[in-house]
Amino acid sequence: MRSAGKIQKTILFVLLLAIPLFMCVNASAEKAPQEVIEAARSGLLFFLKRIPAGEFKDYGFGPDAPIDRARVGIPFHVYMITPSALFAFKQGDSVNSVISPTEMWYFPVMVGDETRAMLVVDKVGSSWQTVSLGMAPLAGEMGKVMKRWPRAQGYDPLLVVVFQASEYFFTVPQKDDRNLTALLPRAGAIESELKGQGKEYSSTTELPRMLEILKPLVQENLKQKASINR
Repeated sequence: MRSAGKIQKTILFVLLLAIPLFMCVNASAEKAPQEVIEAARSGLLFFLKRIPAGEFKDYGFGPDAPIDRARVGIPFHVYMITPSALFAFKQGDSVNSVISPTEMWYFPVMVGDETRAMLVVDKVGSSWQTVSLGMAPLAGEMGKVMKRWPRAQGYDPLLVVVFQASEYFFTVPQKDDRNLTALLPRAGAIESELKGQGKEYSSTTELPRMLEILKPLVQENLKQKASINR
């Protein structure tokens, strides 16, 4: 799948069988299209049953988080920053000027109050389908973000990906329109930027600063891709 972040276990399928699911979706997830919600409802049990024996921990589950208690939570509509938007950014521009929606929805898979994995729903052809389960490290980080910036207090963090840098970020529109903070940074420059921040995301990174760090990473990716395609 189109993913970023550290190496992580993920079960990936393109086509599903319609299998009933008796695990509920939070009613607030109705912000997503109904077809997306139905795909998540039809897909969670299918993927949980296909976790290889002995690898539950790699997918975020274990004795303290049994899969029979798993449920899907409120989904994140995934946004992206394209190279053209990144390089067109000017001082004073807002987050909305650089992010655009993808067709992917990430459903946090919850056990109790803890986020254990991500269930991904994407558009395949003309229909919505659940295409993967996994990304336990990313799920854990987004769980921390949601505890620090909870919806119950009026916040609604957005999940953002830069495919050309293989990096995930979040932004909190209700804080201001100029923040973009990395999750699971792979690049050393981004990791250094986060050293002064609390591990529980109590602070955020200013958008211009993060985009300046991203530009050379994306440029290098595009250069390598161009050389391969020659």
